[in-house]
Amino acid sequence: MQDIEDILSEAKLPEKSVQLCLRGDLQAEWERLEAELAAVRKAEAAEADADSLAGPDRSAGQEIADQIVAIEEQMQASTRTFVFRGLGKRAYSNLTAQHPPTEDQRKGGADSNWESLEPELLAACAVNPPMSIEQVGKLENALTPIQWAKLVAAAFELCRRDVSVPFSLSASAIRASTGRK
Repeated sequence: MQDIEDILSEAKLPEKSVQLCLRGDLQAEWERLEAELAAVRKAEAAEADADSLAGPDRSAGQEIADQIVAIEEQMQASTRTFVFRGLGKRAYSNLTAQHPPTEDQRKGGADSNWESLEPELLAACAVNPPMSIEQVGKLENALTPIQWAKLVAAAFELCRRDVSVPFSLSASAIRASTGRK
């Protein structure tokens, strides 16, 4: 027979990580260089066809490729991981009760005022980095709407979605190829 104390000692609230690149300003330069590299490669291919014995000079393409890689490295270095943990039922219910929907929101089927709830939900669920409501507000102003939505969706899903045992097809394929099950 199971003991509820044993079960309670095993119970952990779900966690989720969200990665965001905070240097989106570099995207335009990356796209410009990518287009420039495509044009250089096209020109190199035309030169190679015209003079198949000499071969093309790849220095221009290499220089652009190096610049692209440098930008990719900058973007990767500026990618941050946010870790959120779901709230227990009572904590989540208490939080949402503090943010009742407006009349218009209620007519639309909303059970909470998400505009006022989102910052508090993120602050309550934030594990790494931990954030105050004020800091969450500053973060909201520094992100694009889709980046903000990713963070909010993670916190909401942790509180309102079921946790299932994940399955990694990649890990399974690697283990199968090495004879492990």
